[in-house]
Amino acid sequence: MKRQKSKDSSKTRRKAKVPKLSESEKPDSAYNSSIDSEDEAEVEKQSGGEDVASPKKGDAAIAAAEATGACKTKIAGLYKPPTHDELQTLKETESLFQSNLMRLQITELLAEVKPKKSAVLDEYLHQLRDTLMTLPPSEPVDLCEALAQVPKTVAYPLRLSLDNAKGKFTFLPPSAIKVAGSYLLQTLVKPDLNVDVVMVMPEGCLQAKDHLNYRYFHKRALYLCRVAGHLKKKKTSLGLSSVSFATSGGDPLRPVLVLKLKGKGMAKCTVKLHTSMPEHYFKASRLTPDKANIRRGFLSGTASEVDGEEDAHLATPYYNTALLCEMGSMDRHLHTIYSATEGFPGMTDAIALCKVWARQRGLDKGYGGFSGFHFAMLLCVLLELKKINKQMSSYQIIRVLLQYLADWPGSGVAMETSDPTAPSLDVFSSCFDVVLVDSSGFLNLCSSMSGDQLEFLKHEAAQSLRCLDDQTVNGFEALFMKKVPFVQQFDAFCHIEASALAVVCVGNDRLVQLDTALWPLPHALRTVMPVIKRGLGKRVTLVTTKPFPDREWAVSEESPDFTSGHVTLGLLLDAEHAYSLLDMGPAADGSEASEFRTFWGDKSELRRFQDASINEAVVWNGRSFAEKRTICHQVIQHLLQRHARIEPSAVAYSITALDPLLSHPSYRGFLGPSPPESSDLACECTGEEVIKEVLTTFEKLSKELRQLGDLPLAITSLQPISAVFRHAEAFPPLPWNGKGTSGCLRAPEDVNFQDKCSYPCDMVLPPYVPALEVICQLEASGKWPDELDAVGKIKSAFYIKMHKLLGQRCVLSSPTVDYIDILMDGYVFRVRIHYPRELALMRELSGKLSCGEAEVLHQRVLVMERREVFLPLHTSTLNGLHQQYSAYGNGARLCKRWTAAHLLSNHLSDEAIELVVAYLFISPAPYTVPGSALCVLLRFLDLVAYFDWASNPLIVNLNRELQASDLSEVSARFNTNRTHHPSMFISTPYDKFSSCWTRPNPIHPVLMRAQQLAKESLALLSQQLQEYGCKTDVDVLQAFRTPLQDYNVLLHLQRKMVVAPELCVSSMPTGVAVPALPFKRKHHFSCLPVIDFNVVEKYVKELERFYSEFGLFFYDKYGGNCVAVAWKPHAFVRHPFKTSHVQCRTPVDSAESKEKSPVMVAPDVKAITGDFQVLGEGLVKTVEVQCEPPVVGGDTS
Repeated sequence: MKRQKSKDSSKTRRKAKVPKLSESEKPDSAYNSSIDSEDEAEVEKQSGGEDVASPKKGDAAIAAAEATGACKTKIAGLYKPPTHDELQTLKETESLFQSNLMRLQITELLAEVKPKKSAVLDEYLHQLRDTLMTLPPSEPVDLCEALAQVPKTVAYPLRLSLDNAKGKFTFLPPSAIKVAGSYLLQTLVKPDLNVDVVMVMPEGCLQAKDHLNYRYFHKRALYLCRVAGHLKKKKTSLGLSSVSFATSGGDPLRPVLVLKLKGKGMAKCTVKLHTSMPEHYFKASRLTPDKANIRRGFLSGTASEVDGEEDAHLATPYYNTALLCEMGSMDRHLHTIYSATEGFPGMTDAIALCKVWARQRGLDKGYGGFSGFHFAMLLCVLLELKKINKQMSSYQIIRVLLQYLADWPGSGVAMETSDPTAPSLDVFSSCFDVVLVDSSGFLNLCSSMSGDQLEFLKHEAAQSLRCLDDQTVNGFEALFMKKVPFVQQFDAFCHIEASALAVVCVGNDRLVQLDTALWPLPHALRTVMPVIKRGLGKRVTLVTTKPFPDREWAVSEESPDFTSGHVTLGLLLDAEHAYSLLDMGPAADGSEASEFRTFWGDKSELRRFQDASINEAVVWNGRSFAEKRTICHQVIQHLLQRHARIEPSAVAYSITALDPLLSHPSYRGFLGPSPPESSDLACECTGEEVIKEVLTTFEKLSKELRQLGDLPLAITSLQPISAVFRHAEAFPPLPWNGKGTSGCLRAPEDVNFQDKCSYPCDMVLPPYVPALEVICQLEASGKWPDELDAVGKIKSAFYIKMHKLLGQRCVLSSPTVDYIDILMDGYVFRVRIHYPRELALMRELSGKLSCGEAEVLHQRVLVMERREVFLPLHTSTLNGLHQQYSAYGNGARLCKRWTAAHLLSNHLSDEAIELVVAYLFISPAPYTVPGSALCVLLRFLDLVAYFDWASNPLIVNLNRELQASDLSEVSARFNTNRTHHPSMFISTPYDKFSSCWTRPNPIHPVLMRAQQLAKESLALLSQQLQEYGCKTDVDVLQAFRTPLQDYNVLLHLQRKMVVAPELCVSSMPTGVAVPALPFKRKHHFSCLPVIDFNVVEKYVKELERFYSEFGLFFYDKYGGNCVAVAWKPHAFVRHPFKTSHVQCRTPVDSAESKEKSPVMVAPDVKAITGDFQVLGEGLVKTVEVQCEPPVVGGDTS
């Protein structure tokens, strides 16, 4: 009985180790050992045993009893239920966050971006306060003569003249120094560690009428000049690295002083000195948006009108708002936000997350931006509206905020105010595009924001919500981790010269300009943007202006010219309507016809349509696909010239910037002679029309083959697999015109089935005619043999039969053992028959062969499987993708052009590039689907450069066939067997686990180089596109010119032996392809051309075949004029001489004595490069060795 009890106790003791604990509950090893030892003592006690080491039974009993109590207590602790805090945490995770992972990610992000409190910075701020409070005062002077008191080392920061300014200026030390903004609220976010310090100007510096005619702003600027002069003198003692002026929120009227600190822990800190007047110095009712505080006499300087009555018909809302911002607003807003965040940690975190979200999208910077301060104030509004509460998490608040932004009310938003004299929202809405009124009831915080910028903000908020709701998208990464630059967000950009925009204000009332401090651009954009939006109509889903960035300049320099440079418009195109040639107007007898003609001017014309209606209409030039892409450009140019007197030359459009890279010189004349009214904004042809003709010819071939009724088995399907059928061939082939055979050789008369083919001779390079691959599938039959050789012979017999039948139909063809080439309307189609069981037979045979033979057969299986199984699926799927997204084809072509231009043609397969581009359309988050080839290229470069290829597979979910379980399985198997997968792993529904298109290339070093090239190209192209058309020296093709200095050897090629050498980017210095002879068609042929003869491609394959042990070879298949070689470092390690290892090697001196060490050999670079020359005789012009490989010592054993 006792023994049984002991067993039960033992079971109890073992069960005590079963429960799974969280990390916080897991005991340490010492605690575990104490439980085990004391538990065993208790078991022994219960089983009747005695402690032989104990001299007294009483002591032993006491010890046993104590041990028993401790053991029970500790065992009970293992089974202790979760605490209230733990349950609360679990409940919060379930209800307040999307998932536990999301909560962890947000927590880690906040810990990373929030800076720690700095005692050194606090001490510095106290020192700065003491310095500012002790500044020496000055004597009163007339405001128009106050510039004489400005220190000579400081320039006046405003571009407004003081000549007509009235009043007195006196400099006095600040009446108060206050720290405001995010620093006190603890919502600062790295990397911008800015501390806002407000200097309150004493009333002695101001006068009663300073709200008129920029007087206050002149005094404010003079005040900053005096402060800047004193701080410059004390730079060393204050630990300042620089003192400069900068705009705040992009507004040139209210510059601030920027103090950059230095010293340990201070190098990244910046202090911004703002000014303020006493909060109620001016009556707020005098500064409502419908009041005018700039007098007409201010323009002429007449004394009788300077201080006259206000102009009732013309208000100055922006000027008034700038004054209200100076009336203690920063301190008031600080208290508002502090009251809202007190006891509400979720809101504090949400403000930081909003800053990260906006910064990643470039929404928070410059004039018209929506900064972190605006987000904080908007959250205060939501708290007042009870849309959020203090029990919400930061994640929930972000969702509510994004939803509110996406549905922003048209009338605006206002906080609760206790001032009964505050104007209504209608007053604000009549003066501003965007309204967010603070608690005072008078200040619109979003006065600088335009309506189109609000639409952009709403668009980004809605897009972010879709990312959060999509279970296949990593919402956290899309919202907070992924940088979304302006240049990648839009399909096209329109640049308008700022100097031309200033013309819009000429002839208007000058008070309109004065309302924005003689800065005409904001007013000009408010005038022209509605015109542009109306003109573009359905062609775009969004058009917005890029916010004017903040400008910073040294205090000793004059303020920059804010009317210089250009204004950038971003356009999101609607692919369905963007390239429409016609803008339909109202009926000719309708009431709206006159207004339509007034808007469009001479472009409007009456037209009769098929339904017999007669309407006003506007027709645009669009003869080719390339010209259709410029229609938005034509619209903007016409409307700006008509309504704003802006010349077309002042408007640049970026979508066609890289079109020359897709235009083959031989395309010239393919569409016939250009009409005189054709637009000069685009290339003549960029290949889309050629692709269309190829597809039409293939349809004709399909009909011909299906009508071959005498075949033993009927043709069930013809599946094209060449890139041109995916709309992704960089240069679609033109039909062969019969030329180029005069220098070629004919086949001998006794060669069967080849008597109608041409062959290249030694001296003349024939025109390049590619074979367009087609997979032919026959109807099912049980008569196919089970032997592999017999299957091959049956297929050859089919080719011969097809050749004979096609000959009867006057179609030229040439059968071979593996395929049949068919010439149709100048195009050569290479047709292969696919027998599904052939692959299975090959795999069965490989198990019966020796290792070497099995490996060769295995490689044949892989090639056949890719060509006959994967490629048809790949082609049909991507063709469908192009039908859905018209930008896919040209985008893939442009990406291939970039890849080849950087000599990666033989390292990144066309299919891999196409899948990476397809990923941009299938998984575009956080962007929308790209709508132009230019946008595709930028995002392609970003993906290649910054995707974590080492840790993640790129899953291209074509047709959304992969479910969540499939995605998890792919990721799990990838991580489990990472070392067995290629360095660039791409998974698709038809190839989930093998990544056949990136095996074996690219290898890791090549992928790393591709990533580095993509980073540099992206940075360069992004910068150039923001200046395209605005500067004459912008060469957008520079991103396609690869550096050659990194290679060891360059093999320069004979130009006459290179296929289409004019395509090489280096031969396109001006971005325009070298002209060629006009295209001419030929409809009757006597022989087949030389097919697929590319000397450079074949030469590189031979180099890789014989010398891949020593180096990597790189070339550009689109007209590249050299082959680059990079030696493999490990190949140049000395090795002992072996008869089996002497190819291209030579003996080298050993560091040790010759008696002790064997003969060492290393690759002979001179001999290898000599072989390169010999192997490429007639093709290689010169061999340039740029640097010798280092030969290092190796194993002498």
